[in-house]
Amino acid sequence: MMCCLAFVAAACGGGGTGATTTLPLAAATTSSTTSSSTTTTTTPPATSTSTTSSTTTSSTTSTTTTTMPSTTTTTTVAAACPTAPAIPVGATVSATKSIDADGDAALDVMTTYLVGADWHLRVDFGAGGSADVVVPDVSPLTGALALGAFDIEGDGTGELFVKVDAGAHAILVGLYDVDGCGLVPITIGGVPAVFPVGASVGNFSGLNCDGSLLWTFEGTLIEGSEGMYEAMDIPYTLEGHVLTQGFGDGAVVSADEIGPLLTCGDVDLG
Repeated sequence: MMCCLAFVAAACGGGGTGATTTLPLAAATTSSTTSSSTTTTTTPPATSTSTTSSTTTSSTTSTTTTTMPSTTTTTTVAAACPTAPAIPVGATVSATKSIDADGDAALDVMTTYLVGADWHLRVDFGAGGSADVVVPDVSPLTGALALGAFDIEGDGTGELFVKVDAGAHAILVGLYDVDGCGLVPITIGGVPAVFPVGASVGNFSGLNCDGSLLWTFEGTLIEGSEGMYEAMDIPYTLEGHVLTQGFGDGAVVSADEIGPLLTCGDVDLG
């Protein structure tokens, strides 16, 4: 239990021809005398037929030519996003972070800055282009702050962690996602997801990421105890840009068992 606290790990032939020769017949001869009547008949010689068979063997050489199919590799390079207007001269930049927000392994730059009364979140993509949105409802006293990015569900793209407000003992962390060439807030129940991260003597709250889930954890000091807290872990799954809450788990922990309040890769509290 308590993944977020210090006590839980997260492929031919030839033919023959015949020739026939026929000899001419010999002439018939008749001879007679007075003394006797004798007729001598000469029988013509028999016709002799000579047949000569000549066999010719024809040799055929067969040549087989195998042609390998040609292979054509086409590489499609995605078009770069449009470039948002540059950060105005005189704007107040609160933080910049090197991240991979779109999963192309080219480093992107995440920036939070103030223009007039509006705090902005901006990402300049390594492949070209940029996205820029106003972060709503940020207190002018606390301001927005880029904390970094972490791939919550393990799909290769990083979700953006942004401080959107702060109280006496905790900051409020909002989450954003890249959507095409834009930035959209990650939501829970139809509203932007915002989580407290911080601690006081009487309570604590934080966030933990394990590569497939986002966990929140919090605890409240048990009255009369010596540093013992009633604690609760709650897991969230991310699909698209929506977080869905899972079943939590509770335990009693000591102050020594409370781990870091934000453990999501390189995301830090600034």
